[in-house]
Amino acid sequence: MPPPLRIASGCCAHETLYVDSSPEAAIAGFERPAAHSRLDAATLTGRLTSTNADELATPAQVFNNPSVFPGPLVLPDDEIAQDPEDDDPQTFKEWFKYSRGPGRQITNRRKTLYVIPPPDETDEVQSLMKGWAEPQVPRGQKVPSLPSGQLAAPMVEDLCDYLRAFYHPMEIKVFRPQYLWRSWTGNGTSSGSSTARSSKSRKGHDTYLGLEPAAPTGELFGVRYRPSLDGIAKQQLNLSDITDAMLAHIPPDAYSVVMLTHHDLYEDDEDDFCCGRAWGSSRVAIVSSFRYHPSLDRYSGIDREHMWPASHCKAYVDKLCQATTEPPRKRAKKPKPPSVPTIPVGETSPLASAVRGASQHLVPRTAEDYSQLWMSRTARTMSHEVGHCMVLDHCSFFACVMQGTANIAEDVRQPPYLCPICLQKLSNLLAPLIGKPTTPNIQMQFIQGQHEALARFCRRWPKVGMFTGLAAWMAQRLELMQSHMASQETDAEEQPSPDDAKTTPRKPPTRATRQPKSTALFAEWLDEGAD
Repeated sequence: MPPPLRIASGCCAHETLYVDSSPEAAIAGFERPAAHSRLDAATLTGRLTSTNADELATPAQVFNNPSVFPGPLVLPDDEIAQDPEDDDPQTFKEWFKYSRGPGRQITNRRKTLYVIPPPDETDEVQSLMKGWAEPQVPRGQKVPSLPSGQLAAPMVEDLCDYLRAFYHPMEIKVFRPQYLWRSWTGNGTSSGSSTARSSKSRKGHDTYLGLEPAAPTGELFGVRYRPSLDGIAKQQLNLSDITDAMLAHIPPDAYSVVMLTHHDLYEDDEDDFCCGRAWGSSRVAIVSSFRYHPSLDRYSGIDREHMWPASHCKAYVDKLCQATTEPPRKRAKKPKPPSVPTIPVGETSPLASAVRGASQHLVPRTAEDYSQLWMSRTARTMSHEVGHCMVLDHCSFFACVMQGTANIAEDVRQPPYLCPICLQKLSNLLAPLIGKPTTPNIQMQFIQGQHEALARFCRRWPKVGMFTGLAAWMAQRLELMQSHMASQETDAEEQPSPDDAKTTPRKPPTRATRQPKSTALFAEWLDEGAD
């Protein structure tokens, strides 16, 4: 029996949790793929049969269990709600075909993820860039509970530790030497860059900084900057220009490279801001912590009490959906939304356990709490963008860290874990790093190792709701995996011995003892990918 949920006075009890898409999904026109279609989407052939069921890295009985892997919430103004017809999630079959392309496989020579720390400001630009990394919070939008003084920004070492757990057992390294911000004179070297150009732009009013990728080289790339359109950032940097510099300096042993910056980013003239961007085919990504600063929570419409996993709270979801409901005359023309399945918060399941584990730690109290909250948000986005470097597209099969997002409020409502279809992709890519591809259940072993690594990381951050919730979710998930593996061993022991087979009619092998079909794919991966 799980312990009762302790609720502070005036706080939501999260008594009932939605485990599928909200009523808003049907109103918006979103149709989530059916359970059998989701299972099909995890197979190499595109159809689950009795002959390929053992390819599933997540057992079928857990795969579509909504209290383990719930559906995407799809709340008003979420990305899917805004454009449901544009949603066509990537299947494992599609991912596998694309992941076989040149430079997209992890090999013995290219298996390291590099994290580039925020570039240092040289003396020549310090006065120019003063205050650029500090949000300009509008009047009436300040967070009254926020401690005075500057918060400690997310540290690249902590983010590397999170990535080591999430992408276990990849090697994660901090990129050195340090990138540097310098003044831009228009005489920098572009090295084929598509955006670094002379100080006079085609519009005549663009302004530039110089970015030096590696201190000893003296090579300089022009990076445009501008005031943010919403006035929140004094200046924001053009992420495409920064990416040009990264592309020119990818280490030879790198599978992918991700940069952290504390400055606000934008992609084009119409873009308000961008928290993260990745180019899967190029294996580079960039993540900004700027918009995740807790001082912007009220401005961004964040309800901290209902960040993941409490975002599944039925009372909270219903309140958001009712707030955007059309007037009665128009609403009558809409079809009645289907009922959405729910679970009680007190049940023994990964989602309910996550809510109980997180509820006391979602709302920060001290400056340290706020800094750690800031780091957790940045870590989740960094794992998402690196996933794109591994050619995982946005996902809408389940609630998943690979979901797309339309705003910061939606961002913090999404989970930090991968759904079973995205786990199928990642385990196919990374499992060969833990052993021979002929090892039975190697993908399941990879998932178990990743979950254990994430649980260990999360236990180091006992005051961060996302991490305490994820630790509780992982604990329940690991129990389910261990139970499944134990049942496999029992089934294997019950199979007749060779001597018994002489007198006992042969039985067809069960799904639990049949060797996964994907082992041949891993062997092919090693033959073609190892260099």
